Amino acid sequence: MYIWYLFDTFPKFQSLPHATKVSTQWRANNLRVSLEKRYEKLDAMADTALHRIYNLVNGAVWAAIPKWAYIIFAIAVLAAGGFGYGFFYMLNIISKLENVEWLYCYERGLNRDMNVVIHRERLMLHGNPHEVDSMRPLIRHHEHRTQADTTFVNYYPSNPSNP
Repeated sequence: MYIWYLFDTFPKFQSLPHATKVSTQWRANNLRVSLEKRYEKLDAMADTALHRIYNLVNGAVWAAIPKWAYIIFAIAVLAAGGFGYGFFYMLNIISKLENVEWLYCYERGLNRDMNVVIHRERLMLHGNPHEVDSMRPLIRHHEHRTQADTTFVNYYPSNPSNP
């Protein structure tokens, strides 16, 4: 661009026959190179389109689908599998918690003094962390005193030895 400006604006360069010849050759060479690049790109696009049409006509539909479509499909399948696994995992945990809740309701109904039960529930559910932590050793002590900590047959606490 700068060379064309140089040759076109300064009269001393225009008067030189060699400079004009070089400028014309240079312009023609650049035009030829740019046209060749465009032709190569168009030729590649036409080959790709022809290849896809050929595959569609001959029944190889999978070969005509772009590779990015396969990648998106694989990601969607993996995501659906992960969400499905997570859904059923959480469903299993929720059903176990519902069973523990029914067991707690059963044990709650066997207790004679409801004021003690309500007090313990309030401490466990609405107490500060210090109050909740202070109840855990008491629970472990009563389990150990009645030897209930040795009879985990159908129920396995998450961490039985650490209060």
